Amino acid sequence: MRTLFNFNQPSLNPLSPNRFTSPLHHLSNALRQSSAVGALALGTWLATLTPSLALTPSQLGEKLGTVPVFTIGIMEENSVTFLEEPIKTQSGGEVAISRIYMNPQDAQADLEQIRTDNPTLPSNVSVARISLGEIYCLSQEEGCDQQPAPTGEPPSFIYFPDRDQLGAALDLLKSQGTEVAENTPLFVPLFFAQVVTGANSTTVPIIYFSLKDLECDIATAKSDNANLQQADFQVQVTTLGQVLQQLRSPENANATELSFVPIQRSANGTCTAP
Repeated sequence: MRTLFNFNQPSLNPLSPNRFTSPLHHLSNALRQSSAVGALALGTWLATLTPSLALTPSQLGEKLGTVPVFTIGIMEENSVTFLEEPIKTQSGGEVAISRIYMNPQDAQADLEQIRTDNPTLPSNVSVARISLGEIYCLSQEEGCDQQPAPTGEPPSFIYFPDRDQLGAALDLLKSQGTEVAENTPLFVPLFFAQVVTGANSTTVPIIYFSLKDLECDIATAKSDNANLQQADFQVQVTTLGQVLQQLRSPENANATELSFVPIQRSANGTCTAP
């Protein structure tokens, strides 16, 4: 293991209990502001993967800072040491990767298995909570304003999706007629909504990590806004990898309207306050 990330500002301390608290984004509020979105056309953009919309690494790191993720490593004061594992590449070489999880339960289960397979693993290795924004900045060669560029090669991460959200995404894709192969690689699913009212279609620039959270906000939006009660909300699936790929180049600032909502409800949860 090696120390891969140093928290240089107190505000970036991942141990802060209020670190990831953020107001819930309501679809009705976003729809009232849809005129400000203009040509964003998030749904079309995500579907076609056109590279015309982008954020700087620092902007994207800040947006992703509201999303908690979990890793296996050692937390000491203002630094985290990631557990690294060697994996074989297709070319026959070897690369060291660190694991990133979307929920702590999956991380804890894998840590227990790793400890069983490796009895000499240091006792202070545990599940550590940081933010997706910090992981993103750390993996960028140029770094972010929040985090200087890494020395040497940026570290490599492998992302493990929330199993329930992945299952919900696959079920949704199948229900929409998308053929999903049994050997589909793991991906971190994200969800967003397109709203059709009459001849008009609006894509809400809010991306959810939980399908249930999106469904609950749709129900709230319809309840709060009489104009939306007859609207057709069409839920779409994309992936974290696709979104990051299209947002990483600083070419256009229109995507500043985009926001992310971390998981607050489980896939089989209810719409009561999380």
